[in-house]
Amino acid sequence: MSKLIDNILQFSSYRANSDKLPIEEIDISKTLEESLSLIETSIQSKNIKIEVNKSNNLIPNINANKISILRMFNNLLSNAIKFSDRDSTIFISFASDNNHLRVEIKDEGTGISNDKIAQLFLPFKHSGVGTDGEKGTGLGLSIVKEIVEGNNGKIGIESELGKGTSVKISFDKGAA
Repeated sequence: MSKLIDNILQFSSYRANSDKLPIEEIDISKTLEESLSLIETSIQSKNIKIEVNKSNNLIPNINANKISILRMFNNLLSNAIKFSDRDSTIFISFASDNNHLRVEIKDEGTGISNDKIAQLFLPFKHSGVGTDGEKGTGLGLSIVKEIVEGNNGKIGIESELGKGTSVKISFDKGAA
C-alpha cells in the first residue's frame, strides 16, 4: 500500500512541478550507472545480466532534470526486471546523431500484447504481476512518460508476447 501512495504522490508532484524542475546539462550515462547501483539488489535477486552498449563510447550530455531522469531509469529498469525471468539479460543501448540521443532498454521478458500497448501510459491501466510474483501500482510508465515529455523527449514501446519488450526514448542533445 505504501508503494502505491508513494507513486501517487510522486506522479502528482511531478505533474504539478514539472515546469519548475531545474534543467541542467547531465551525463545520462552516469545517471544510468547511478540507477543500476540503486537497483542492484533486484538485479542480483533474479541473477539478471545487464549489457550496456554505447555505440561510439561518447554519449553526449543532454539538457534535463537529473533527478527525474534517474527516476525514469529506475522505473524502466524495475519493470524490465519485474517481467524478466531469472538468468535473463536486459540490454541497454545508447546511440546519437546530430540532434538526438536515443536510449533503448530491452528485456527478454514476458512481453505485452499489442492491444495493451496503447494503454501502458495511462495511470492504473497496467500493473501485471512479475515473473516472481512482484506487484506494481500501474503508475510507473505514466510517470516515465511525464518525465520523458517534461524533458523534451519522446517515448515508444514495442513488445511481443513471450519475447520481451523494448522501450525507446529520444532526447534532444545540447549544452545547457
